[in-house]
Amino acid sequence: ASSQNIKARPLWLDKIPSFIKIDDLVRKYDYKIKQGIIDIPVGEYDIPEQQKQNILTIPISEKGNTLIYGAPGSGKENFIMTLIYEAMNLYSLDEINFYIMDFGAEILKIFKNSPYVGDVVQIDEEEKIINLYKMLNNIMEQRKNLFSNYGGNFFTYNAKSNSKVPSIIIVLNNFETYQDTYEQYEDTLNVLTRECSKYGIYFIITCNTPNGMRFKIKQNFSCIYCLQQNNEDDYSTILGNINKSYPSKLFGRGIIKSENVYEFQTASIDTQDKINELIEKKKEEDNAKYKTRAKAIPTLPKIVNYNTIKSSLNNENGIVVGIEKK
Repeated sequence: ASSQNIKARPLWLDKIPSFIKIDDLVRKYDYKIKQGIIDIPVGEYDIPEQQKQNILTIPISEKGNTLIYGAPGSGKENFIMTLIYEAMNLYSLDEINFYIMDFGAEILKIFKNSPYVGDVVQIDEEEKIINLYKMLNNIMEQRKNLFSNYGGNFFTYNAKSNSKVPSIIIVLNNFETYQDTYEQYEDTLNVLTRECSKYGIYFIITCNTPNGMRFKIKQNFSCIYCLQQNNEDDYSTILGNINKSYPSKLFGRGIIKSENVYEFQTASIDTQDKINELIEKKKEEDNAKYKTRAKAIPTLPKIVNYNTIKSSLNNENGIVVGIEKK
């Protein structure tokens, strides 16, 4: 058999590995983006009945708002970091902007100062949260007017107008902590998540438990990824009937449900000791490449100098002593 190069065809593929680098995955499947469509690779999934494996993406443009469930330590932050890093590799600043609300271990603040990221908000920064919501409402109003001659459609506007507007992604990490601290903004978040997708604004939210989000907000999310849960019943609570298909107990392993239930492995940027180094390098390259950046969340700065107020100066100001907010 060896001399004649005769080999039996394997009855099944090798298991999806427990560690995958996102760059290797993109090369393996020769992944190419489609013009005007945001579809971000995050891992690899198994399709046993078809004897194949495939690249797992978050189809933001197609399905809109996304929920990521996972018990503490299941790999939600790794999922988010891979998603943001790969979006920055595949798309230009004119195509995608991020705003991050990190109420978990605050490791996502490493993306601060990236031109792609308008800001990273921590749990005690209520002013920024309020102003982010105001800013999103203003952007939606502006885009409603912009899109009015293009059927009110974000994609039609970007395809047929002379100017383009970026997709805006708001990442909210650890919804339970947000809900406990800022319950008074529940209705605001409900309206934003319900209305935002038609204007090219999308939410990606992580939850620890299946009941961490109330139904009235959850119904605004059409794309769900489920990482490790503490109890087997939790998978059915999140995804419905899964025919007892549970993921292997590995970091970053989870299941998704479409026609059937498929197991997936989240990719990583690199090994744990190299992730921060690669993100810092990417930020440095992007800051050198782009002269503009995602719009910052407007807030009163802690230090006011000439550069802060020079765009507002005119002969009627008198003697300038600071700035105020209304």
